[in-house]
This record gives sequence, C-alpha cells and structure tokens, in this order.
Amino acid sequence: MGELLFLTVASFLCATLSGVLGLGGGSILIVLMLTIMSPAVAIPFHGVIQLVATGNRVILFRRFTAWPLVARYSVLLLPGVAVGMLLFQGLTEDVIKVAIGAFVLTALFIRRLQVFRERDVPPMVFVPFGFVVGAVSIIVGGVGVLFAPFVMRDGLQKEGVVGTQSTMAAMTHLAKVAAFGVVGFRFDDHLLAFALILPAVVVGGYLGRALLHRVNDRFFLWAYQTTLVVLSVKLIVWDGLWRFWS
Repeated sequence: MGELLFLTVASFLCATLSGVLGLGGGSILIVLMLTIMSPAVAIPFHGVIQLVATGNRVILFRRFTAWPLVARYSVLLLPGVAVGMLLFQGLTEDVIKVAIGAFVLTALFIRRLQVFRERDVPPMVFVPFGFVVGAVSIIVGGVGVLFAPFVMRDGLQKEGVVGTQSTMAAMTHLAKVAAFGVVGFRFDDHLLAFALILPAVVVGGYLGRALLHRVNDRFFLWAYQTTLVVLSVKLIVWDGLWRFWS
C-alpha cells in the first residue's frame, strides 16, 4: 500500500508538471516506477497512466492543437509500433537512450543556429517522426522528448505546444498499450492501482492547465527548452552511459 500511495502522489505531481510544460512528467515518472517495478511491468503500466494523462490534456487543449501536424504524425505511427515490438527486443536499452538524448540535444542546438532560428521543420517531417517515435516508444517511457524540439513553431502559442505534443503522445501511448495487450500483458491484474492513480492524474492535468495560464510566454519557452536539455542529459549520462558501465 505504501508503494501504491507513492505512485499515486508521484503520478499527480508528474501530471501537473506535464500540464504546464507538455512534457517531463512521463520521463520522471518512469524513473520513479522503475525503483519499485521491473521494466517488464513498469513500461506497459506507465503506458496506461500516460495515456490517461495525455488524453486528459488532449481534451483540455483541443482548441489550441495543431491538428494538421497531428494528422501527419499519425500516418506511420502504428507500423512504427509494430516494428519496435520486433526490432528492439535485441537492442540494449542503454544504446537507444543515448541515441535519443544525443538526437534531442542536436536538434535544439541546430534550432539555435542563426540560419535555422526562424525556420520550422516542414510539416511532412512529422510523417517519419510518427514511425520513429512509435518504434522507440516500446522501450522508452517518456516519448514527448523525441518530437518536442519540432513542436515549437512560429504561430503556435504555449497552449498549442502543450496541446499538439500531448495529442501526439496520447496516440503513441494508445498504440503502445494496445501492442502490449496483444502480446499478453495482463492489465486487469492492476485494477486497484489504476483506480487510485488515474483519477490523481486527471486532477493533476487540470491543475497544470490552471498554472499554465499564469506562465508568461518567455518563461514557458525557457522552461520548455531547459526541461528538454535536462531530460536529454539524463538519458545520455544516467540511463545510458552510467548503467552501461555499472
């Protein structure tokens, strides 16, 4: 029961954080879950929690979401998840996480170069993004860090960034949860935990939205990019290199 209460409080706080920034909560939550769960249980369990958390934000921010980008992202998402179920069974988690962290840091650096600072990636780039993120989502809990650098676009306010990213993440978690269900994961063995955690996640999402309205645009952009950098460094150093050498 102590572990269950810990997960409930942690899920609430992480959902609140993601409600403000659109990302970060899922990556933090999977780390906390892995301290008391095996990866084989934590990843699909985390997928359900994140599906509810991001799905709640889809509803809260639907008016601001860039739906054309979401539509492109969805085209190859399911094939990506299917490939990920096959491909990453033989690839170490350390290698994947280092690659993801390096990719995000590189993307952020390129966007800060003067020649690219005022340019958005073409919308069609979100089509292959859907495939790649779908595949990697099988072993990575927080998927938002992958496409987050490219969701920041001209004309998209902070609510639009959160809504667009949350919708893409919700679709990814839905596909991932369905895939784990197909291969036989017993979600019904955790009904009591879900009954406590999922309502806390929904309340956290509403609190995050309320806090977002109090955050000015410049601080949001700084916090968003800083969170991406911190999560990327964590993926490279802690999740990847440290665990590889230890």
